[in-house]
Amino acid sequence: MARRVAGRPPRRGEDGHAVPEADPGLEATRLLASRGVVVGLGHSRCTYEEALAAADAGATVVTHAFDAMGPLHHRAPGLVGAALEDERLVPTLIGDLAHVHPAVIRLVAAAKARVALVSDAVATAGLVARDGAAFLPDGSLAGSATPLGVALGRVAAAGIPLARAVEMASTVPAGVLDLADRGHLAVGARADVVGLDPATLAVRAVWLRGERVARAPVEERGDG
Repeated sequence: MARRVAGRPPRRGEDGHAVPEADPGLEATRLLASRGVVVGLGHSRCTYEEALAAADAGATVVTHAFDAMGPLHHRAPGLVGAALEDERLVPTLIGDLAHVHPAVIRLVAAAKARVALVSDAVATAGLVARDGAAFLPDGSLAGSATPLGVALGRVAAAGIPLARAVEMASTVPAGVLDLADRGHLAVGARADVVGLDPATLAVRAVWLRGERVARAPVEERGDG
């Protein structure tokens, strides 16, 4: 990706993924950040110090916090520790409650003002789908089977205030991608809106640029 973006003008709203220990000197991280790409750190067992160096080089996101990362240890906080402590880094959480325990979601939300909720939903052909997650035949976690709307309901049911859960699924991601015209309702904003059922939080309708484009089927809240 670094080679692809090197010769073109910066773009808004484009993101990329970096593994600090696979980026000697953090040259790719610096290049991507300089070309306007939002650099996320993930699937990494880098040290806390390496994570901070990547933030110095322009990384601003920790992708799928806790997923395929070294653990948070009191003497070696690692990438997770950096995500929780450094305000330059916004952790993203998969909200199916299979990837991250509800208690940990609450802890992260309490520790950081800016946390983004993501789905990580994958095609489940050839996988085993259960409890909102997708597994390989050997039982290894392969991805999520939970749409973002259902994930929002699960996170809210896990104890995150609804307004905060909505912010995590909309305002924070838009801010991370520098999309100032999205993620909030205001005069002059883009008017991308998702209508939720007030009782179940199921997605009921979708508007793009103020035009209604879909009436969604009823989704279960998925908090069981």
